[in-house]
Amino acid sequence: MKSLWAVVVCVMVLAGGVARGEKVLVDQDFNGAKLPGGWKDNRSAEDGAKYEKVMADQVAALRVVTVKGQVHVTYALPADVGAGDAYYRLAINGRSVTRGVIQVGLRVQGARKMAWSGRMELVEVMSEQSMTFEMGKQPGGLVLTMTLPTAGSVDLAHVKLVQITREEMVEQMKAQYPKGGTTQNLLRVSRFPQGVQSGGAIGRDRSDEDYEVAGDMNVTGPSEAPALRIKCAKGVRFLLPPAEVRWTFMKHTASVYVRGHGSGALSVMADGVGVGAQGFTVNSDQWQRVVLTFEPGLMAREHQLVLDCSGEVWVDAFQLEPGEKATDYVTRPEVSLAFPKTDASVARIQFDDDPAIINFMVTGGGDNALNTKVYDIYGEERQLTDIALSGEEISTGSLQYELFMGHSYGVFRIEAWVEDQTGKRISPMSEIVILRVPRARDWDDDAMDSPFGVHLGPVHRQMVIAKAVGMNWVRLHDAGVEATAWASVEPVKGEWHWRDDEVKRYRDHHLMLLGTLQQSPGWASGYGKPTDDYWLHYLEPVDMAAWGEYVTKTTGHYKDSIQAWDIWNEPWNRFWSVWDAKKNEAVRSPTAGEDYAKLEKATFVAAKAVNPTFRLAGLNSTGGTHGKGWTKEVAAADGLSGCDLYSYHSYSNEMAGFPGDVAERHFQDALGPAIQKLGGKLDKPVWMTEGTGANGAITRGFYHYSAPGEDAEDAMEVADRLVRYEVSTLAQGAAKVFLYSMNVGGEFRPGAGEYQSLVTDDGFPEPSAAAHAVMAWHLEGKHFVKRIELAKGVYASIFEGENHSVAVITSAVTYGKYVLPGDVIALDVRDLFGNDVPDKTVFDGRTTYVDVQGSEGDLEKALVHQGVKRATTRGS
Repeated sequence: MKSLWAVVVCVMVLAGGVARGEKVLVDQDFNGAKLPGGWKDNRSAEDGAKYEKVMADQVAALRVVTVKGQVHVTYALPADVGAGDAYYRLAINGRSVTRGVIQVGLRVQGARKMAWSGRMELVEVMSEQSMTFEMGKQPGGLVLTMTLPTAGSVDLAHVKLVQITREEMVEQMKAQYPKGGTTQNLLRVSRFPQGVQSGGAIGRDRSDEDYEVAGDMNVTGPSEAPALRIKCAKGVRFLLPPAEVRWTFMKHTASVYVRGHGSGALSVMADGVGVGAQGFTVNSDQWQRVVLTFEPGLMAREHQLVLDCSGEVWVDAFQLEPGEKATDYVTRPEVSLAFPKTDASVARIQFDDDPAIINFMVTGGGDNALNTKVYDIYGEERQLTDIALSGEEISTGSLQYELFMGHSYGVFRIEAWVEDQTGKRISPMSEIVILRVPRARDWDDDAMDSPFGVHLGPVHRQMVIAKAVGMNWVRLHDAGVEATAWASVEPVKGEWHWRDDEVKRYRDHHLMLLGTLQQSPGWASGYGKPTDDYWLHYLEPVDMAAWGEYVTKTTGHYKDSIQAWDIWNEPWNRFWSVWDAKKNEAVRSPTAGEDYAKLEKATFVAAKAVNPTFRLAGLNSTGGTHGKGWTKEVAAADGLSGCDLYSYHSYSNEMAGFPGDVAERHFQDALGPAIQKLGGKLDKPVWMTEGTGANGAITRGFYHYSAPGEDAEDAMEVADRLVRYEVSTLAQGAAKVFLYSMNVGGEFRPGAGEYQSLVTDDGFPEPSAAAHAVMAWHLEGKHFVKRIELAKGVYASIFEGENHSVAVITSAVTYGKYVLPGDVIALDVRDLFGNDVPDKTVFDGRTTYVDVQGSEGDLEKALVHQGVKRATTRGS
């Protein structure tokens, strides 16, 4: 199953707007006050969605308002759909003022199996989103499904689903890109004299201490530029910036020159899936060419060359071209951009006390000119003065990018290219994205009480990103889980394996750890034999004595490094199952809540015997209906007693920052039944141990050329949603928030990154990371006090520290006029990225910080200068 986000240009259109070779399966206007004939929803009269006819951006549409839970809208497709392999295109014309995500799919009738599924994020204006996908033969009739957001409204105007042939897709490619089979080198970057370039990456499983990947000025490659030196005894993965292959229906050839002493492989991925590989071994200082001919992914938008190397190898002159043979390497000027070495340069972050400069190296530039342009996250741009190149093979220098009055902080992009003396561009476009943020308050220190955490691997550059943007905690789940999970530390009974070096690496970066006690080795569950299957490690353990020994040894071994422990992961779903030997599959236990309560208590006793000061996180619930049911089940089994704090998970892409928002709903879903059981008040702290407020929102960040494709990300919007969610989660009473996840491997894929926070697909910071840095800088060391309404729909969440208070101002979807305070001594007003806001500016709906030296009472007086506050909400 493959899918591709795209806006496809249809050619050879016949009467009725149908391209030759297309079979229309659904072509439905939604322009009434109810679902059209043949369409159904899953709601009863009591909790059904509300439907009304509206005019949305001058288009007649059906507004669907979710009353409770999720609304599933379905339409039965013709019986022959899915009878064989075919390609399909689904297009939805609609809008959502809260940027709601619609889950779309084709489901087998009478079954829960999805034949295909995808996601579409609707934006505030009426627009068409489309997906093209491939689907194999299915066992029965299919139903088109649309699962609408759990809150807010969606305006639907039109839904169209067509089936298309391979021949038609090829015709469209040829018509849209008539020269798609002639470009000799499709790579934007073919040589790397200053190391990894924008869009490129090093695989997530290798930390920076274990390898060297850098330009070598002492070795000239076939491109006549300094070659890239790769040294790693264990082997390291180098991923090039992705490229667009226009004619994916024909074979292409990738190539690279190598020398040195080592081995490896050149491979190609299409939208993150391998489509070919060619191994090599070198033991000479003579250059040899590695050539790989492959079939591109027909619907893949991005193809990415990957080089896996072990030993010491130099590489140069990468090429990707149409056809079945490697032609001579294309000689052309190229611009390489790099960070000067600073504390966080490996993470492509500069603090406000670092020089605002970027280094450049032009290879093959001759006596032409370097042109550069700087952009900031606010939409401003500046053209720099052209730089005359030296006339030599290599020209170097630096660029200053802090050019925008009042906007010293945030996200900046430098674009650079070479022009000849007639003004014609003669090089590919190069770019680099820089985050400029205030230096993190706990950059060089542990911060036990910090509320900010994340999921990431024991990889130096990831940990530098985390600390630089204000993260002080890491939860060891998925990334880093091997250090503490039972299946990893005791895969064979009595054989113990520890990851001391990895745990030390986290702690050397001043990251506090929330270890996870989870995952049964095959021998300790109902499965009864060794297994490497991910899901089979989430079977309930059958021997509490063996589990207790694991807890004792693991917490004891790491007692000096890890003082907080999470008991299992997401036991409310398939992560907590039992083995059914008759069915030969994992199933849900009818006593799952009771089983978990027993495990929780056994864990608590064993860990506390090692160290009574350990903090044990239990309950492990979630937002939504799953959480309500799970919390009731665990509470009924006395599962609230076997822990020091309650944990829950919360994923969303909804706007937050106002009463009744998704953060509040998820908190109440997960903790409400516990509050009720306890007589109206929680008796322990609460940690939100996994989630994000911008789930499925990150696509290309602030890149322009580094990641090809049609995914247009509103980076300002993504950043705003993330910090709103975190602030609102803290305002509910959560003491910590752990975002999931930064553990990204460098493979670019189409569409949004699900379960991805703070970084783009290459593993480098996305603009929301800069906004998080500013939020953490303001709130570190402070606690939530109250939320007040400043104007209709405008809210201030007030946090107080020692003689210092901060208000985070956010809004509902619709809101009234509010003028930000000014002319107050010792008061600062800053925007989402930390830049000063002029006195008495009208609030624009983006997260804004009002910072005052004084108490929350002093701050409130400054905030309500326009009138009396309308409502107050106290934190839990």
